Amino acid sequence: MSFLKKLQIIVLDISKLANNTFRFSGFQPIRGKFIQPSKNDKPWEFTEFQHNAQYILKPFSIVYVVGYFPKYKEPFIENFMVESSRNFYHIGNLKRNQCSDFLEMISRRDIQNIYGEKVIQNKYYLEGTVRRSLGMLRVKQVNSFIYCRNQKKQKDEYRLSFMDNTNEEYNSIQIIDLNLRTYCNYLHYKCRESYEKISGNLLDFLQKKKIYLQLCLSNPVVNTENEHGRMFLQVSGIYTFPNYLKGKTFIDFSGIRTFVKNHDDFKQNNHDL
Repeated sequence: MSFLKKLQIIVLDISKLANNTFRFSGFQPIRGKFIQPSKNDKPWEFTEFQHNAQYILKPFSIVYVVGYFPKYKEPFIENFMVESSRNFYHIGNLKRNQCSDFLEMISRRDIQNIYGEKVIQNKYYLEGTVRRSLGMLRVKQVNSFIYCRNQKKQKDEYRLSFMDNTNEEYNSIQIIDLNLRTYCNYLHYKCRESYEKISGNLLDFLQKKKIYLQLCLSNPVVNTENEHGRMFLQVSGIYTFPNYLKGKTFIDFSGIRTFVKNHDDFKQNNHDL
């Protein structure tokens, strides 16, 4: 029998999945561990991030969550089972001047130091070879940022190439960060800026600022001959100082509900990288 626990966590990221659903992760300061609250093995609906018409889950929110740790096989040891959104409560938010120090405290200098193993082809791990799925990286250098339309798949793509502090390069890593994706969609679909302009401006900013990345692994690929069991590296949170969003989050852009609903182009198990 699993006993319920009440944990205080700092929310780090919210990621967009298929079918207009979401997931989020955070950090539990008391245990010094990353955590990913899950709802009975199901993703979250967007409306569940609200309480009394206010969005209580966003990066650097401080919340209580009530649930239990299941007996999960690695690497998804961070999963924390929560019955519903009624089981988390908003306490407050980190102050803006605390965020950089907090990320520096929980970050690692290279990806191998996060996962304990070298990334295969700097793209993926095999199921059962690493101990965790989440980690924070202090980036040495951003090499490219691409926001574009994949005409063949008829969906927008968001990808980042970067270097860690051992000079290992990771190219065309998929971004699932809801903040960045919604911001790009807002600029393109609402403000009518081109993909090229958005990509160029963001790349210029990212290359000049201190940047941290929240990393995660996709679910293991299934039912493919060549890629079965692969868990692909993904970027679920991007943090810059100063903030490229100027303190805003996905909830601050006009038409947010429209953009979240209409541009559902990410699948958690998408492995066509």
